[in-house]
Amino acid sequence: LTKAQFGFLGSFFSLGYALMQVPSGFLAEKYGPKKMITIALVWWSAFTIFTGMVKNHGLMFFVRFLFGVGESPMFPSNAVFNTYWFSKHEKGRAASALLAGSYFGPVLAPIVTVTISNAFGWQAVFYIFGAVGFLIAILWAIIAKDLPEHHKMVNEAEKHFIMENRDVVKTKKTTPPWGAFFSRFSFYAIALQYFVVQF
Repeated sequence: LTKAQFGFLGSFFSLGYALMQVPSGFLAEKYGPKKMITIALVWWSAFTIFTGMVKNHGLMFFVRFLFGVGESPMFPSNAVFNTYWFSKHEKGRAASALLAGSYFGPVLAPIVTVTISNAFGWQAVFYIFGAVGFLIAILWAIIAKDLPEHHKMVNEAEKHFIMENRDVVKTKKTTPPWGAFFSRFSFYAIALQYFVVQF
């Protein structure tokens, strides 16, 4: 791959990721974060493995686009999960831990990647990471619950504390004021800040 083609790969991933961010949040609220995170983990793992199998550039771009689509539910679904599993005073720390993990992972990944690549070849990196992803998906599907009150490993005191202190507002869903949202300067400032961080 040339540098330009490598850049396009990242762009195709980001496009798929961006397009599904908002829909993923709606789906997580409708079907539950456990199901959406499970789907995202399985999808991510499958397309990680497919990345190691692709033999031409066009198909690689398509795989990376779908890779982004599949990874996009992670943060919105975790936001829904945190809303039900943490008190309103703990949600910030829970979200921070998730975000920290997403940045700490890339610190360790190059070390592991180079080690695997040198020992077994570059394609093995995608196969091994994909296999680990499937294992995590299985564990998540077995252990996780959408609500703490449905989890056998959460004692009654914990359930009571979470249910009394979580910030869940039961209101009728209305159409978001998209016009007001997109007319706010703060939205574009945050978008620009994130763009600079990523690129």
